[in-house]
Amino acid sequence: MIDASRTFFILLALTFLSAFAAAASAQDEVATQVDIPYEMFRLDNGLTVLVHSDHSTPTVFVGMWYGVGSKDEPEGKTGFAHLFEHLMFQGSENHEGEYFSPFTDAGATGMNGTTNEDRTNYFATVPSGALDMALWMESDRMANLLGAVTQEVLDEQRGVVQNEKRQGETRPYAQVYDKVRAGLYPVDHPYRHSVIGSMDDLDAATLDDVHEWFNTYYGGSNVVLVLAGDVTLEDARAKVEHYFGEAPGGEPLSYPRAWIPYLPENRIEVMYDRVGQTRIVRTWAMPGLNHKDTALGYLLTDSLASNKNSPLQRKLVDELQLATGVTARAYGRVMSGEFTLQIDLRPGVTPDQVLPIVDETIAAYLDDGPDPQLLENAKLGVNMYMLGTLERTSAIGRILAEGYLYSDDPLFINQELEWLNAATSDELQAVANRWLTRGYYQLTVLPFPEYVAGEQLADRSSIPEVTATSGINFPDIQTATLDNGMQLVVATRGSIPLVNVSIAVETGAMAAPSDAPGLAAFVFGLLDKGTSKYDANELAAEKDKIGMGGGFRDGNERSTYSYRILKSHLGSSLELAAGMLRNPVFPDEELEKMKAQIGAWLSNLELAPNRAATGLFDRAIYGADTPMGTVWTPELLAQVDRDKLKAFHKAEITPDQMTVYMIGDIDLESARTSLNKAFGRWKAKSNSARQAIGDAAEQKARVILVNYPGAASSTIVAGHAIGDFDADTWTELSIMNIVIGGAFESRLNMNLREDKGWSYGYRSSISRNQSGDMTFSTRGQVQTDKTADSMREILKELEGYTGDAPATATEVERVKLNRTRSLPGSFATNAGFLSSIANSDAYGLPFDHAETAADRIAAVTTDGVAERARNVIDTRELTWIVVGDLEKIEEDVRALGYGEVEIWNAFGEELEAAP
Repeated sequence: MIDASRTFFILLALTFLSAFAAAASAQDEVATQVDIPYEMFRLDNGLTVLVHSDHSTPTVFVGMWYGVGSKDEPEGKTGFAHLFEHLMFQGSENHEGEYFSPFTDAGATGMNGTTNEDRTNYFATVPSGALDMALWMESDRMANLLGAVTQEVLDEQRGVVQNEKRQGETRPYAQVYDKVRAGLYPVDHPYRHSVIGSMDDLDAATLDDVHEWFNTYYGGSNVVLVLAGDVTLEDARAKVEHYFGEAPGGEPLSYPRAWIPYLPENRIEVMYDRVGQTRIVRTWAMPGLNHKDTALGYLLTDSLASNKNSPLQRKLVDELQLATGVTARAYGRVMSGEFTLQIDLRPGVTPDQVLPIVDETIAAYLDDGPDPQLLENAKLGVNMYMLGTLERTSAIGRILAEGYLYSDDPLFINQELEWLNAATSDELQAVANRWLTRGYYQLTVLPFPEYVAGEQLADRSSIPEVTATSGINFPDIQTATLDNGMQLVVATRGSIPLVNVSIAVETGAMAAPSDAPGLAAFVFGLLDKGTSKYDANELAAEKDKIGMGGGFRDGNERSTYSYRILKSHLGSSLELAAGMLRNPVFPDEELEKMKAQIGAWLSNLELAPNRAATGLFDRAIYGADTPMGTVWTPELLAQVDRDKLKAFHKAEITPDQMTVYMIGDIDLESARTSLNKAFGRWKAKSNSARQAIGDAAEQKARVILVNYPGAASSTIVAGHAIGDFDADTWTELSIMNIVIGGAFESRLNMNLREDKGWSYGYRSSISRNQSGDMTFSTRGQVQTDKTADSMREILKELEGYTGDAPATATEVERVKLNRTRSLPGSFATNAGFLSSIANSDAYGLPFDHAETAADRIAAVTTDGVAERARNVIDTRELTWIVVGDLEKIEEDVRALGYGEVEIWNAFGEELEAAP
């Protein structure tokens, strides 16, 4: 798995960059949360081990951080670090088969591996009783891998990686970062090429390369093992010595520690892509992740561009409305870093209109420095995230491992905290002047022009004459009802001074009027864009002052606003939430900005319709004239106005339609007092028009083709409607789904990814709702030339599953073991409990319904799963959505005879032929 967008600095920026808030109360609450106790020891073979003990949950995070990434690849071997990561999951000399299998059986969670420029890591969180298994597996592939890597295995994983590359290349703006690397870094710089590499280099990889890479980089002296969770130092030392002592030590490695590229002058480039709006990307080089200036880069991004009240965003998005979005990021690696500014232009706006304003705004920032309040808000926001992250041993393990690997200090965060604690506006201004005055690389991505060949007018019979020039123990849960009908559910858990809040409103797309089917998305999208007390920028600033994040999410039947807040700011946060829910003003300028954003998204959708596949499937299943079948179109977008928004808000968003869920360091009485103060005076009553989802349209075999010219891969969705949600059968139904397609080791994924090498991943799912037919569907991307063949394999797997190859005892028991053993990991945080409580309540189940999940899983039988599959999956009624280059795939897909063939566009409109 590529991890090119995350570096050590970025992780810290989102986790620990600042534990310092403007308010003294926030500082006091955070002061004791910074220290992470750990122990370190080293084996004779050089393996470094970091141990963090936390016995609150019976799980252990096991992570291996190898000091090798794409920067270590020689010329002609690009992509090899990532390819080797895939090979590490294909078994070892002492364990045949998929590496994931024992972990799945043990109930592990978060299993994966990632590669970036500087390192390759492998990790999982396992139940405490599975620690020996995890260490045996990690040490066995570290010491005994090569005998299991055959030519067949290499070829298979080469195909998987190439499909991953193809899948990435179908995204809009996919070429941008390749252009940035080539424009910013010199030819021989280790960061110039991409992590995933080139197709030619991947094709050229040999078994000799595998052996050389393993022997060079996978020795004990080049790896950090981190154990975080329910383990003692004594047990860790004994187990690690037992399993890893035999591993080879390898040889010391050398590489440049610092190499900051330098552009003597700005380098400007323009490219065209199949995108719906113009994007400008400007990148400056910065120092590596151990440099103070790069650590302060996060504060620079927020105070210059990313915050709603930052100068670039206010000027370009709010005041002049030249752009739909402005963001910045600071990106640090070991040898160098980058500061990148990204601007998405509104349709009809040209770069020449925007770039002078960008330059003027940056110049003013360089002269005057950042707004001190924005600086303090940025610190508080990151601090809030840090507090929540401390709940996860996996995040703590990552911090320790990367701190040691990159900075020779597992607690390098303390140095960053010292820098950020002392950061002032003057210091940030100096950082900006050091780096943003250097030469930069700028790329402008323009949409492909609409070229059309005209009729032949010239006489081609002769040349014209030349004339003139031309899993779980739930906390105690208490409830209350306010006088206005608002429901309150409170779970008291933990001592970290944070409260997770989720406000659920029993409405959504199913309540929209027939002449405005997408209305709920607009209403909930604009609730935080201005109230009767604050305009959009003032509201964002007030939220920043207390570290209040979150956002509104509109659903079909239930919509939510969720956030996490310091306990001391709970009352203030509820006052702001009440203002957004009760008194939104839906300002015209914000409505127009949202229309512009959705319009740009629709433009991208029209040019890259693979992202429309899920919506088109729902349209086919439920019918175009139902709320579930609604697909955004430019026409629907145009008809949205403030009157419709206000009418929907008045009828649907009322306190008697709301339930507020809270969990954390909070009790019922305190929660009720704060909630009543914020919402108690609101007495409005609902007049909801929410409909039931009801029955799907008549199911029949059909194939819907959507043209995506030039697509490197095809998106395939196949499925049909199934019955209503039933809590008594849901566990059996979900296990049925996991066996066929709901997990990495499911039949569909193992066939198309691991066996055939045609897809990066192909899965199945069941889409659940509260009041009508659900859907069963399979979905994923496959390489273009294997589209029809993949459809044959999908149908073959489904027919076998419901016929002569039903679920086996081995498959069912594996899923049951995984589901049962992974339950504790799903409830390691307050957010996990709150999600479960709210979800159970939405379906009319007890708040602690998940507490008995293990019993329901244990009751599932192999025969029951097989019978469920036969009763639920009907291969004669499959609806297929296939998005791809029809010039290359249509003939073969039609020849399959899988049903009546229709051709749609990205908006669900049937066409006579492919455009």
